[in-house]
Amino acid sequence: ARYGSGAWVTDSPGDLTVRDLASGSTQKIAVNRGDGTSRGYVFEAVYSPDAKHMAAVCSDEPDTALYYTDLAGKIVSQLHSVGPIGVIRHPSFSPDGSKLADCPEYKLTPVLIEAVAG
Repeated sequence: ARYGSGAWVTDSPGDLTVRDLASGSTQKIAVNRGDGTSRGYVFEAVYSPDAKHMAAVCSDEPDTALYYTDLAGKIVSQLHSVGPIGVIRHPSFSPDGSKLADCPEYKLTPVLIEAVAG
């Protein structure tokens, strides 16, 4: 895994775990539709600039999907999805948090998602 700019990135999907630096406690975050059922393992996650939401790339079998979630992992909206062999990389929020870009492996340029709030 690589860290930086409020993002977590890995080439192998896994569980998303957040550590409270003050207390040292950890919490597993499952990207879900509100029922607690996980949408699959997480490849990448990044916090919004206001630290109230996340964008998470998940292996949502058979596809790979980019979700906009609250901090508990509850999906606010599905932003992008690619087929079983597709890859979504490096989601990045605009400074004001109103837009999100990601870079699907099959494109040479990032895809800009205009509105992230659902």
